[in-house]
Amino acid sequence: MVFMAKHNFSSSFFILLFTLVTITGCTVIDFATDVTWEAAKLTGIAVRGVVRIAQGKQVVKLKRVGNSYLADTHINRKMHAHLIVDTGASNVTVSKRVAIKLGYDLNSAKRIQAKLANGNVVAARVIILKELRIGRASATNIPAVVLERETGGSYDGLLGMSFLKHFVFQIDSDKNQLILQKR
Repeated sequence: MVFMAKHNFSSSFFILLFTLVTITGCTVIDFATDVTWEAAKLTGIAVRGVVRIAQGKQVVKLKRVGNSYLADTHINRKMHAHLIVDTGASNVTVSKRVAIKLGYDLNSAKRIQAKLANGNVVAARVIILKELRIGRASATNIPAVVLERETGGSYDGLLGMSFLKHFVFQIDSDKNQLILQKR
């Protein structure tokens, strides 16, 4: 079975209302931005992203864990992180442990409230990942959410749509592969 997602964004505006961001799926409350200024409005810093991918398709092997797919990623050219591919999460999410290892000062990061799938509201921070790479595909200046509490588990966060939206992608569940193409 192959799942395909292609998002067409007319002009530069894409409103994020109720952004899904946690391991179980959560919602950022009172939070609306457009694609062009998404990172700036989240962090107060104007940044522009760049997407790089080898010509054609980039096929990335995923590890199946229960009903989820785990992707080996490389963040900020500093560390590897195992992120669950979550097309329902509007943002990439990284654990507090990963954010600290990457050198982010979470005390100065913008605070938000995130609503989990179970209805709980938790404190979170927003950071900008300088680069997120999976296989030979990468994107820069990716907004990511850091939950203030650790979630545990054998993964480091979620590979959400703040990264995936830069690509036309498919998840091939028979072959455990993520297939990426540049938009």
